Amino acid sequence: MRFESDFIRMALPASWRNLHAGWVSRNNRLQTGKMKLKEELSRHLKLNHNIIISAEEFGGLAEYVVSDEAGNEIIDGLREIFDGFDVKIVVVYRRLHEWLISAYDFQNRPQWYNKEIFEAFPDNGGVRITSIQSHIQRNKSGHPAITCIKGFEKLGPPILINLEAVEANQLGKGFACSIPNAPESCSFFTNEYIHKAKQNAANKSKDRMEIEFSRMSQTAYLSGLVSRQHRKVDLTNLIKSQWEELGLDTDFHELVKNKSVPLKCLDVSNLLTESLEAEKSLLPSFYDSKEGEQSLRASMTKMESDGAFCNINVEKLFEREEWLTFFKEHKNVVYVKSKYEWEKLINLHKYNSENKPMYSENAGEKPSLILHVGPQKTGAEYLQHSVLAMNNEIFKEDNYYYLGKVNTESFSKMEFKFDYIRGALAVNWKNMHDGWLYRNQRLQNGKNRLKKELLKQLSKGHNVIISATEFSELARYARSPGGKEIVDGWKEIFDGFDVKIVVLYCRFHEWVLNAYNARNQLKWFQKERYEAWQDHGGVRISDLQEQYDDECKEGHPAISCINAFREFGSPILISFEEAEENQLGMNFACAIPNAPNACNHFTDEYLQNKNEDNDVSTSKPDVRMEIEFSRMAQKAHSSGIISDKYEKVDVIDQIKAQWKSLGLGETLRELARDKSFPLDCLDGSELQEYSLTADKVLSSSLSNQMVENKV
Repeated sequence: MRFESDFIRMALPASWRNLHAGWVSRNNRLQTGKMKLKEELSRHLKLNHNIIISAEEFGGLAEYVVSDEAGNEIIDGLREIFDGFDVKIVVVYRRLHEWLISAYDFQNRPQWYNKEIFEAFPDNGGVRITSIQSHIQRNKSGHPAITCIKGFEKLGPPILINLEAVEANQLGKGFACSIPNAPESCSFFTNEYIHKAKQNAANKSKDRMEIEFSRMSQTAYLSGLVSRQHRKVDLTNLIKSQWEELGLDTDFHELVKNKSVPLKCLDVSNLLTESLEAEKSLLPSFYDSKEGEQSLRASMTKMESDGAFCNINVEKLFEREEWLTFFKEHKNVVYVKSKYEWEKLINLHKYNSENKPMYSENAGEKPSLILHVGPQKTGAEYLQHSVLAMNNEIFKEDNYYYLGKVNTESFSKMEFKFDYIRGALAVNWKNMHDGWLYRNQRLQNGKNRLKKELLKQLSKGHNVIISATEFSELARYARSPGGKEIVDGWKEIFDGFDVKIVVLYCRFHEWVLNAYNARNQLKWFQKERYEAWQDHGGVRISDLQEQYDDECKEGHPAISCINAFREFGSPILISFEEAEENQLGMNFACAIPNAPNACNHFTDEYLQNKNEDNDVSTSKPDVRMEIEFSRMAQKAHSSGIISDKYEKVDVIDQIKAQWKSLGLGETLRELARDKSFPLDCLDGSELQEYSLTADKVLSSSLSNQMVENKV
């Protein structure tokens, strides 16, 4: 199920568990979603439309709203968004014990969007399959319907729909007849019978067996009954084959009924009491009826007899002789895509006692892994697109295989060729703290897949090039505990290669200006945020001094990159100042080891272009002037010179028209020459000193000493 309007999903945080005070207001994606939702609701309000929004994601927020400052911040924001409407909060009630078991079955079986993490073991970024008892202990916060009502009562009065009083195919009637002023919908759902079969109990029973097979595979792996080289999906299939060979029931209800395997079942007495109390509190009249307390107790008894509150006692099961023999026979089986691939891997590697690959001394020289880490705004996109992606076949002649970013549509849209590399890089290094990385399933899954890809390239003796300026973001935090954790993890991923770290150097004062322009100019993927006022979720355009004070005084990013990644391998520093942009390919190809074909190719290409006397300069709009026009509009809005009713885009166009009519300079360079024009400028002497200091420090950066960031 997906939102018809994507901005509703954007207006909901991806994970309420990450909430803390202030985070919500700083999340740009969230603010954009809320802004667009507010605009859509305002449009319907003008047309006098009633609105229905259904998003069970709000249920995850409810438990934080009642006790967390950030939750209240969200509620206040939603009250502002819903202003003008008579809000009703619809909560659907399901008995606590039934809801808990339904949630357990859902959370522990794979869905189409998270299949990969269910096919991996927990220490490889996979999901840990819990027991019924652990699941219920983790959900001790009370009935979710009660929590929802308490959490959202500030938005409007609740409408409670009792799912126990209607069949599943009558929920439409229960909803349509409960909301105000919907007679046509109520009549439709009342008179029309919806043909919907009841859920098949046998299918539910089979789903539970899939969960149990996954738990058995997980237990065998974590307890050491099998080698850590097993893949989960293969081990699970082996266990299923053994299960069928032993003639055991594949229907969980029958398994419980026949007691053919040891079970571990929950004592439901406390759960029964909690379920009764919740229904009595929420629906007192229904509770006193014959469909209430008596029906609830019968439901609990039926579910208990069907084994809904039970798991297979895997530890006791595996103590049986037939299972001990089974695991002994399959302990060291390893599954790969082909026998040929595995034989090549064996010839190239030997495994130590910790099952970590070690490069064979007999295999000759290690393959090279060239890791281009940035920094950003030093010609990285040109290197990735025009040098590496466009000349992939040239590099293959030197046995180099490129795994970095490629141009998918236009030069402004660079994406990773292999999506798992993006997954292996934390989305925001600023959110790092100890342990967080190992709990991030997307990150671990990406790292596992990248490791597998590198092992494949290693087995073929290939050299590899990875280009990802996202690493330069990590460099700023590498000295923190969380940063060191990531650096150590990447060292393990690159194990077996001779790693070289490529850092592109751009003079500090030029990098400062490049970074400022890149941050504040309109981008195709953020157009809506750049066209909105700041208090409506838009981007705030900073001035040069602000950005310099906030970000640039940390020092030259090239120094940070060398310091952070020296542990990976020796650095290769390529100066972006000593060459024109079209010379970058030659400098790169001739700097990395064992790439004579690529070096000759780019050298010939550069010399040919140099000899051609072609004027390829084209008239481009002044990026800085576009930023300045946006700052002028922002200032006019924030100071109250113009009203909120004007769109930012329209105000910018009016300012440009006024600018042109006054005959003012079209570029910032022209304005700087006009001494009468008011300008706020950085202290150039200070910036020059920093730039010269960075040059001096980097001149000795290739020594084995850690470079001190003196900037």
